[in-house]
Amino acid sequence: MNNLNLAALVKSEKSARKRMRYLALLHFTEGHSRTAIANSEYMWEHLTLISEATESGRHALVIMDGAGWHQQDLTEDFDNLSILKLPPYSPELNPIEQVWQWLRQNELANRCFSGYDDIVEQCSIAWNRFIAEPERVIQLCSRRWTKLTN
Repeated sequence: MNNLNLAALVKSEKSARKRMRYLALLHFTEGHSRTAIANSEYMWEHLTLISEATESGRHALVIMDGAGWHQQDLTEDFDNLSILKLPPYSPELNPIEQVWQWLRQNELANRCFSGYDDIVEQCSIAWNRFIAEPERVIQLCSRRWTKLTN
């Protein structure tokens, strides 16, 4: 019987894994969305879009969790944006967590995928189904306290 080097297997397994992350930007009072692969560059682009969409004389509050691409200093160049950083491990405070839960429970759970490309395709289909109904976005993501800011 040959000896098996488990450490080498684990190392090669980790390096061979593909990962996909999505960044979701939801306007939870209107049900609109923009989505991209998540990193600091795309986060900057999203903040630019938010800044441009914010009416003159208004100020936008951007809610962020602790993801690595959510950097506090990203808003320094935007006079009309502020970031509200959520405390760690508090998914109940993060509106987008309800979206991920809904997608898992209603679109992606209990399924077999043929590979990475199939996962990407099915996630895209699920996301597009979700955002096709703005009322659902509003229902899952809006919070009563946001009405106080209008």
